[in-house]
Amino acid sequence: MSKIREKVEREKVIDVILLCAIIISTAIIIIPHLAYEPPSEALVPGPPSEITLKILTNLDVSIQYAIRNSFLVSPYADDNNIANIQWLSPGISTWRNQLESNPIDLVLCPWITGSWMGLEGWFEPMPFSITSGVNETIAGAPMKTYLER
Repeated sequence: MSKIREKVEREKVIDVILLCAIIISTAIIIIPHLAYEPPSEALVPGPPSEITLKILTNLDVSIQYAIRNSFLVSPYADDNNIANIQWLSPGISTWRNQLESNPIDLVLCPWITGSWMGLEGWFEPMPFSITSGVNETIAGAPMKTYLER
């Protein structure tokens, strides 16, 4: 019975991580377009180039594989021309350098690591206009973290 419970809990974690990845990548894709004003004589655009998400993580390769397979076949990935995921998995001690030197689209990590990184000022909060549509919890797992400074 405990193996079944562990499997269900693991699947919940993967679902939560996938949902977070979708929400954050949506923000990354939408925000630059909000302020864009095309020139008055805009040319007919060609097909959009394929996008590779860069994800910094310390999650196990099996979780990365499950996320990649689920996400890349999703309607969201198809609609936004996301064709691949590049996983960056250096030791946590080098994450600050990674975040400062590389354009990172998403950070996937356990809550305690993300919370610590937020308190250290490594992240900027997402605007309310983006996060207002996200449920506080999904399947009992918190979807938002509030940092008090």
